[in-house]
Amino acid sequence: MPEVSRLAAAECNGTCSGRGPSRALFVQRCHADNLTRGFVTARFALYLLWFRWFLRTTTMPFHHKNIRLARKDYVGKGWFFITLCSANRSKLFTTARVCDWVLRCFRDNASSHFFAVHAYCLMPDHVHLLLEGREPSSDLLQVVRAIKLKTSMPFERKTGRPLWQKKFYDHILRRNDSPDAVAWYIWMNPVRAGLCHRPDQYPFLGSLTGSGRKHRFLMPRGSLRGARRKRPRKSGAATRAPINRLCNRPNCSPRNSQRN
Repeated sequence: MPEVSRLAAAECNGTCSGRGPSRALFVQRCHADNLTRGFVTARFALYLLWFRWFLRTTTMPFHHKNIRLARKDYVGKGWFFITLCSANRSKLFTTARVCDWVLRCFRDNASSHFFAVHAYCLMPDHVHLLLEGREPSSDLLQVVRAIKLKTSMPFERKTGRPLWQKKFYDHILRRNDSPDAVAWYIWMNPVRAGLCHRPDQYPFLGSLTGSGRKHRFLMPRGSLRGARRKRPRKSGAATRAPINRLCNRPNCSPRNSQRN
């Protein structure tokens, strides 16, 4: 208890018993105690208002954590699994017209930067890519920057909306990582999301290499069973499918068919 409050209480006891100072002095000191408390409260409130104003008007930079590895890790021959998300996670990749245009940009920029797109999947609000750098000068950050630049500017001019989020997710495959498993993880995304029963039923996935001769990806046994949680599995469905079935589809290069 503050000193003023203790004195006020003592004087109150003395006044009530007839041994303390006059009632006027007691009221005066109680009033001073209330003023002191009110001053402290007002000072604290002003401090909070000033702090809020400082946070809104300050120019002090706030640095985001850099999630990237060293630049040299993204240059050269290697396998990369990347995910590009649409701005605000908007469902932009739902029509064949938009997906065909994005795939053409992927193919042209990957080829000019010495990358091969072995697997891709355009989900409604994000895109998965499995890229292989084929030359020592292949630079993942440069090809992603070129893809975003050449797709976002025309899209924003036409629709008035941004296309991509600022950053992207990446995973550099190590020697013990299987590109086959990553490719089938990408192709099974629509099945896990309940958009189709089988990967070859989804029109916006495939491979832009299209050969299937150097890498023959086989679906692991039972992979469809674990992915079909949202829809029942049809009887007699095959559990293994080579990449040729997907690579020979029309949408492995820019497609001629449209989504139903």
